[in-house]
Amino acid sequence: QPQSSGPLQIVDPGYELVEWQPLPEQKEWEGYLRLLFTGGAAPHTSSIAHRDPQHENYHYFRYGGCQGAPIRADVWSADGQHTFKDIWIGAPWCPDE
Repeated sequence: QPQSSGPLQIVDPGYELVEWQPLPEQKEWEGYLRLLFTGGAAPHTSSIAHRDPQHENYHYFRYGGCQGAPIRADVWSADGQHTFKDIWIGAPWCPDE
C-alpha cells in the first residue's frame, strides 16, 4: 500500500485556471483547470463534472455567459481514499451581449 500523506481533501477554491481563451462567436470561453488538493498518496486520479477519471490533473472546461458554473470535482489517491466537492468555476471573461 502506498504511503499516505494524510487525509485526502480538495482545498479552496478547489481549482486553478491554467489557461483559457474566449470564444466570442459562441459567447463562451474554454480552458484547462487543475484541481487543488492535499493528502492521499500518489499517483492521484481526478475528474470534473462526472467525466471519466484521468491521471493527468489537467481538465478541459467550456462554458458560456458571464456567470460561473457549479461542478463536482472528484479525486482518488493510490492509498484508496476518495474525496469530492462541489466547486464554483468563475467565468474569466464576459462576452458583450
